[in-house]
Amino acid sequence: MEVLKTPSTLIPGAVWKVKIHAMGTTWISRSEARVVDRKGLRFSYRSMTDDGNPSYADWDWQIEPVVDGAKVTLSVTLVPLTFWRRHLFARFRRPALEREMHASLAKLGQLVTAPS
Repeated sequence: MEVLKTPSTLIPGAVWKVKIHAMGTTWISRSEARVVDRKGLRFSYRSMTDDGNPSYADWDWQIEPVVDGAKVTLSVTLVPLTFWRRHLFARFRRPALEREMHASLAKLGQLVTAPS
């Protein structure tokens, strides 16, 4: 993944773009922040390809304080709206998304526990 555009401020409506490398190809993913709740420790956004396809994924991050640190819950809801996305690409992409989610959570854990 390669970051192409970042928002100046992370607020609802903020947009960022990344180049995704998966399944032997690349594409631009455009994401828009939906919820940025610093007090409630929740962040959600919608991502979709930047090519006009109406399919999308809704991502939700929730952090809960626990005795030894924090519990991070990450969920994604895939909404494949076109024939090819629904019947082919979603099936192939889902396992890669699961690996990416685990990698993101592992990286977050490394950053949080690294000495400052």
